[in-house]
Amino acid sequence: MAVIGSIRKRSGLLLTIIGLALVAFIVGDFLKRNRGPKNVNVGEVAGEVIPYKEFNQAFERNAEYVKNQQRKGSLNSQERSRVQQQTWDQLVRQIIMDKEFADLGINVTTDELKDMISGPNPHPALVQSFSNPQTGEYDPKLVLNYLSQLPTFPVQQQQQWANFENSLKEERKNTKFQNLISKAYYTPKALAKMFYSDEKTEAKVSYVAARYSDVSDSLVNIAEADYQKYYDKNKALYEQEDSRDLQYLVFRVSPSAEDKGKLAKEMNAIYEDMKTVDPSRVASFVNANSDVKYDSTWLRKAQIPAEADQIITEGNIGAIVKPYFKNSAFYINELVAKEMRSDSLKASHILIAYKGGMRANPDVTRTSEEAKKLADSLATVIKANPKKFDELAKSESDGPSASKAGDLGWFTDGAMVPKFNSYVQNNTVGSIGVVETSFGYHIIKVTDKKDPQPTYRLATIERKLLASDKTYQARYQDASSFAVKARTYDGFISTIEEEGLNMRDAKKVKTTSAYIPGIKSPREIIRWAFNEKTTKGSVSNVFEDEDKYVVVAVADAYAKGIPALAEIKDRIKPFIVNEKKGEYLAEKMNSTDLNTVASAVSSKVDEVNSLKFADRNFPGFGMESKVIGAVFALPEGQVSKPVIGNAACFVVKADKLTPAPATEDYKTVVDRLNSDFQRRVSGGYVLKALEQNAEIVDNRIKFF
Repeated sequence: MAVIGSIRKRSGLLLTIIGLALVAFIVGDFLKRNRGPKNVNVGEVAGEVIPYKEFNQAFERNAEYVKNQQRKGSLNSQERSRVQQQTWDQLVRQIIMDKEFADLGINVTTDELKDMISGPNPHPALVQSFSNPQTGEYDPKLVLNYLSQLPTFPVQQQQQWANFENSLKEERKNTKFQNLISKAYYTPKALAKMFYSDEKTEAKVSYVAARYSDVSDSLVNIAEADYQKYYDKNKALYEQEDSRDLQYLVFRVSPSAEDKGKLAKEMNAIYEDMKTVDPSRVASFVNANSDVKYDSTWLRKAQIPAEADQIITEGNIGAIVKPYFKNSAFYINELVAKEMRSDSLKASHILIAYKGGMRANPDVTRTSEEAKKLADSLATVIKANPKKFDELAKSESDGPSASKAGDLGWFTDGAMVPKFNSYVQNNTVGSIGVVETSFGYHIIKVTDKKDPQPTYRLATIERKLLASDKTYQARYQDASSFAVKARTYDGFISTIEEEGLNMRDAKKVKTTSAYIPGIKSPREIIRWAFNEKTTKGSVSNVFEDEDKYVVVAVADAYAKGIPALAEIKDRIKPFIVNEKKGEYLAEKMNSTDLNTVASAVSSKVDEVNSLKFADRNFPGFGMESKVIGAVFALPEGQVSKPVIGNAACFVVKADKLTPAPATEDYKTVVDRLNSDFQRRVSGGYVLKALEQNAEIVDNRIKFF
């Protein structure tokens, strides 16, 4: 039973190791869901619907996992949006990949799963979770014992193991799929030879370049046909998602002078009452009147607020600092106690845990009374013979420091639980005593102390200055008045200009966006912006966002797909201008003599000593694939016709072409190409391609 208890202790670790990386653990039995009516579907992937209920269940499991990992009680708006996106991505991937697995006959047999769990090469999560605590080595017997006892465990723990097995199977199926794709890749010798030549053949180049930036825009004319021609050729490059350009006005709610005066009056009354409070009731008084609970931490002089420093450090117990305002809050401090305390402490201990104690090993069965009796007995032995401490710590302690003879090393004052910390602080070096904490009974040996200095314990009342309901109402009225004036987009803009208000922008906001600058909870605004009744030019009613009110206008709306020419005309104009400049320069540079070309465009003849066809950039000009291609298409010594590039118009001469060194060994090239392909497979490129080919309908904007 000791082994089973040890394994039960590890069940949480086992699940943590699996984490979000293993999709099956998160989505569980998602594919067993019932089909729901279309009007409650979050989305559809390759003909398979994702009902809201099942999506939300998967999301809540993900959210719970993230909260546990981050040790948080709740997630804020942006964190929840990130988890929703992760959940969506996981479910889309699950549906797409399960269809691929089924079509390709990829599965995991019972024997395979058994081998993954108890075979010679178990999964790393099993190795970490089922290692022998004494030797640190993986022990397959622990797994077998765990599985034999699994039917006796709680249903939740049995389900956790089932989820873990599902995770193993999903991981193995993905590995098989990736291997199937990767191993199918083949590099013919002819292709390897071509890549080798592209990378090794060198050219020494002379050239003349005339940059477009040196040519005035007034020298070129653009006709409507030029826009249409460029658009027809390049429109696929401008494919876009459904998005909105938003403009908005923020009405921030800040505490008024009246709010501050009212709180100051309340704090003065509390100050007067605090003078009469009995010392034994100070903590209760603080808890009843402060936004922050009573804190008994000892403070050094440097930690005391400057406003309270003199009264606290020079005053007697009970000295009270009058209310002062700092960092948007009022404070009152009272000196409760002061002592000379060591800032750094060192101790060793022997922990005698008992059943039900904090972090107690499930193997521990002794009662609290039995633990106290054992601790007192060991303390008696150690006091009689202090040299016995190290030996007994190694053999008897239930704490993780047992292997170090109980040595906890140096720790700062307050780092340990209060009773433990107090014993070390209040006793001399060499003292040995028994103290009970939530972890059990500790036999403590004080081994060293240093840096004693004055410390102070304060009772602090803190009251944050907040806007009152009256202030909120007044600010809401401001926002509402603006919204009434700005019912149209023209009214929105004109009112802002007339009143000198500060408008903000959010460009290309998507349905899945979780961020608008300055807005803490933007999803309601985004949902409004994509509502069927909201169009370009729509102006919202007042949105509430914690400490602010917001009025929003849709400045522009972009539909999913390839935009019309009119929508991107301004964006493509610079490229058309450059093309026209290139044509203008090409006429002036049409000569086979580089010096003549240079003179025609007031430039000079430059050189590149080593250019390769595989290079991505032409030195000094960035990506110029047409120019590089022109160089290697030339016979040695020949001059090209003008080449209209991205940044300039070029005329190039292949001064010298040095062929790649002769070889019949292309293994290095083949290995690199294969490795690059495998990296793309493992990097998710295959999944991205499958997603692009799958029909995906995303309705999340209707729900979140």
